[in-house]
Amino acid sequence: MPQQDSRAHDSGQSAPAQPSQAGIPTGGWSPTKLARASACGALALGAAQIVDMRVTGRQASDTPLRAFEAVSHHQVRGGAARAAIGYTVQSTLGPLGAVAAVSAGERMTRRFGAAVLPPLLVASIVSPALGASAWPWRWTRIDWIREFALKSAFAIAVTAALR
Repeated sequence: MPQQDSRAHDSGQSAPAQPSQAGIPTGGWSPTKLARASACGALALGAAQIVDMRVTGRQASDTPLRAFEAVSHHQVRGGAARAAIGYTVQSTLGPLGAVAAVSAGERMTRRFGAAVLPPLLVASIVSPALGASAWPWRWTRIDWIREFALKSAFAIAVTAALR
């Protein structure tokens, strides 16, 4: 029977976390924690967009769908299929933000900054490069405010879920 460290039991503290096989602390990279952060980010972004559309009266963006169509060279037909593809493409931002946030270290401000970068880079560089949206220098002040507000809601949810 393996010996236990009696100091951990005497002081009321648990034994220090053992590093995973990859040498990364298990608390920072657990698949469950990353999945939770990914889902929270994707749900927060979707909810923030719905609130934005209701408050401002704007229509839903088809940028994720147009990006998919540009990459796949396939036009998606049918309302349900278009919605499903759009939400699926947008949901890929969740894992990107979660991995970036965990990679940034333990400080919340660094995690927030890292989590906000993937969706901002996609919106400002990838989508315009694919022809799915306008380049940032063509955005209005309201477009900039909207992007920062939506992506901040995403990053807050990712960061909070990793806590």
